[in-house]
Amino acid sequence: MSETFVWVDADSNSTTLKVERQTQGRFAPPTRFVTDTSPTQPGSLVRSTRHESRRLVVPIVVQGSTSSDLRTNIRNLNYALDPVRGSGQLKVTGPDGTTRIVNAYLEDGMGLEESLNSTVGRTWQRASLQFFCEEPYWLDEVTTSSTVAYNTTTATFFPFFPLRLSSSTVFGAATINNDGDVQTWPRWTITGPGSAIYLKNLTSGKTLYLNTTLTAGETVTIDTTPGVRSVTKNDGTNLFQYLSTTSSLWPLLRGSNSIQLEMSSATTNSAIAYSYERRWLSA
Repeated sequence: MSETFVWVDADSNSTTLKVERQTQGRFAPPTRFVTDTSPTQPGSLVRSTRHESRRLVVPIVVQGSTSSDLRTNIRNLNYALDPVRGSGQLKVTGPDGTTRIVNAYLEDGMGLEESLNSTVGRTWQRASLQFFCEEPYWLDEVTTSSTVAYNTTTATFFPFFPLRLSSSTVFGAATINNDGDVQTWPRWTITGPGSAIYLKNLTSGKTLYLNTTLTAGETVTIDTTPGVRSVTKNDGTNLFQYLSTTSSLWPLLRGSNSIQLEMSSATTNSAIAYSYERRWLSA
C-alpha cells in the first residue's frame, strides 16, 4: 500500500492530493533553543528547548482530461486550499494503514506558472504547496476514549484498577498510558448527578477542581487543549469561573499517568469519561 495525502478543508470536504515524493518538513519539527552567553566564556549555555510551528512543503500534480478540465480542477483546488476560509487538515495515511493528521493553512504554492515547461503541460500542472502548521505535532485520526461508570464495589475492568465508586464520592484510580511521542491534552465529560469534581494527575502532581453541582443527566465538558481551553455545561453555560484558582488544565505526560478521579454525591447514573488524540513528531 502506498501513501495517500488528503486535504480536508474548512468545511470538512476532502480532496485527495496526487503527491510527488519530494515532501519537506513532515518528520522532525523545528526546535527553538534559548541560550545564555558569557562575555568571558566561549560558546553558550542552553537554558531551554521547545518545538516551534512547522512548515510543510508538499509537491503535487493536478491533472485533467482536457485543458478546460485542468483549469476547473485548479480552481476547485484553489478554493479548497484558500486559507482565508480557515484552517484545514492534511491527512497522511502510510503504507501500514496508519493515518495521522496535522492542522494547517496553505501559505503559498497555488500562484502557479503557466508557461509550457517541466512544471506544466496541457492537461497537467505541478505545484509546490507550502503549509503553515500552528502546532508542530501530528495527531491520531482515531480518538482514544473510555468511560467510568458507577459501581458499588471494587472494579477490575480496563482501564481503571482498582475502582471504587460510592453514592457519596467517586474514586477512580487509573493508569492511562500515553504512548505517543509527546504529552497530549485530554477532554473530560462528567455526567451528573454529582458535585465537587476533582481530576488529579498524580504523576505530574497537577490537580483540577471544579466547584459546581450537576443534577441527573446534566453534563459538563472540560477541554484542556491549549487555544481551546473551556469548561462548558450541556446547556452552553460557561463554568470556567468555577475552577479553583489553583486548578491546572493538565496534560497527559508521555508514558504512564496515574490518575485519580473524585466526585461527591454520585449515583448509578453518574459517570466520568475522557478522550484524547496521541501526538507524534512525524507522519
